Amino acid sequence: MLETAAGEGLDIRAERALFDPLGFDAWQWDHSPTGYPFGGHGVHLRVEDLAKFGLVHLSGGTWGARRVVPSDWVTELMQPHVAWSEPYGPLDMLTYGYLWWLATAAGHDVYLAWGWGGQFAFCVPDLSLVVATAADGDVWAAPAETQAVAILTIIVDQLMPAVTAEVVFTDGFEAGAPTAWTR
Repeated sequence: MLETAAGEGLDIRAERALFDPLGFDAWQWDHSPTGYPFGGHGVHLRVEDLAKFGLVHLSGGTWGARRVVPSDWVTELMQPHVAWSEPYGPLDMLTYGYLWWLATAAGHDVYLAWGWGGQFAFCVPDLSLVVATAADGDVWAAPAETQAVAILTIIVDQLMPAVTAEVVFTDGFEAGAPTAWTR
């Protein structure tokens, strides 16, 4: 349905509209046996590209001066779209938006793109913080959950308390330098 509406494959559209403008040059999207990209999972990114993905959403859909995601869509993504919420590891009231998990952590609203076994783009808007993590994707079931909770616990209990809302942004990320640091 999306491919018909867009007039091109979902992966081709994502490459043209999002991945190329963000400078993703080493990505892969898993496909179904019938040849279509999986819509809700299977995108493989380098950790620095995952961080860019989080930063675009933290900025309301812009990358530098360029709008790459409509701001109203970013707002809609970050709204709960399921009727349940529950704690998970260090996260309080975990629920789901559109392809983003929503929660509170250490008193802050957070949202995260959540990959298998603890691969995250973890965003804390009021701290201007994005944490991107890579993890062992060759784990299954209980070990994957244990690994994800351990990574979330480090972010919430150690990284978040160390960050203040006073942040200096640079545009050096595109050149491989850190994008932001705290004073």
